[in-house]
Amino acid sequence: MIMAGGHQLRCPLFGYGGDMEKIINGQGREQYRNIPFGKSTVGHSGCGAIAIYNVLAEKGISVELKDVIRVTKRLNCMLAWGFFGIWPKKLGDILSYYNIYFEKINLAEYEGKAGDVFVVTIFNDRRKWYFGGLHTFEMAYRPDNHNAEKPWIVFNRVDNSIDCVRYRNPDDVLITYGKKYKPIYGKYFQVLKIV
Repeated sequence: MIMAGGHQLRCPLFGYGGDMEKIINGQGREQYRNIPFGKSTVGHSGCGAIAIYNVLAEKGISVELKDVIRVTKRLNCMLAWGFFGIWPKKLGDILSYYNIYFEKINLAEYEGKAGDVFVVTIFNDRRKWYFGGLHTFEMAYRPDNHNAEKPWIVFNRVDNSIDCVRYRNPDDVLITYGKKYKPIYGKYFQVLKIV
């Protein structure tokens, strides 16, 4: 178990660097949900800022979530004053601000390489995407002896869960994954691979 924000992070990671103790899972949890995000809150609209924050933590870049939110606002990356989170097409501006290099990829054509990290934006509901909204999260390809069957890890997948979620492949990320979590039927909107 890894401690994150005073809580156990139930997602063992083996052999990867960065500061995994700082990873945020569960934007709707009490310590995050009421942090201001433009005219909204992290609990409602802060998934993109958390995805960027988590990538920075994995890269060993020490920054507070408040700082990522401040940069998001300064670079004019908030969608509708923050009510709808971050413009997906502007996520790269924030990564670039922190000198994080990336490339847009198509996950259907991607062959996983251990240690690869992504910032992923999906439609929450492909049947009514214009009402269902978007969700942005960090995803990593982490095959290891303990989780060989499910090497794909998603951080901040569910609003109030401290758990990261493991998947067999990227397609599994897009389907309902159990009664314990709210179902999200997705379609990839954008995938940025951190290089």
